[in-house]
Amino acid sequence: MKKNYALKFITVAMIIAAMVRMIFGFMMINFISNSTIYEVVSPEILRISIFALAFVVLNVVAELIAGFVGAVNWEEAERAPACFIWGLISLVTGVVANILQIRCGYGASVYAWILGVGVPALYTLAALVFLIFRVKPKKNAAN
Repeated sequence: MKKNYALKFITVAMIIAAMVRMIFGFMMINFISNSTIYEVVSPEILRISIFALAFVVLNVVAELIAGFVGAVNWEEAERAPACFIWGLISLVTGVVANILQIRCGYGASVYAWILGVGVPALYTLAALVFLIFRVKPKKNAAN
């Protein structure tokens, strides 16, 4: 059984990043509510900001699931594809969320890019390395 310590440590970072990213989601709710109350944005921008909030929530959920899947499977190379898939899902939702935040005028800080895209990219890379370089069982000639 080959262990992947890079995946183990990035998994911890992924769970922490998801929790901090959740704070950015709460700040996005504040942006949407203030924009609605003071009527400072158009309905189109408000719609985009609601989609951005939905993708931030999806990103947080995907990062948490990826983190827990990585925590459970960092020792088992057979389950590396699940880690890789959840890493890709969290990476894609993070990119879409940040682009939508920029599009609605809210902006995406460096922290949002690091927590929503950087950490999932490292996680996906670690899962990919674990997937590619896993030790495959040798086939017996007697079988």
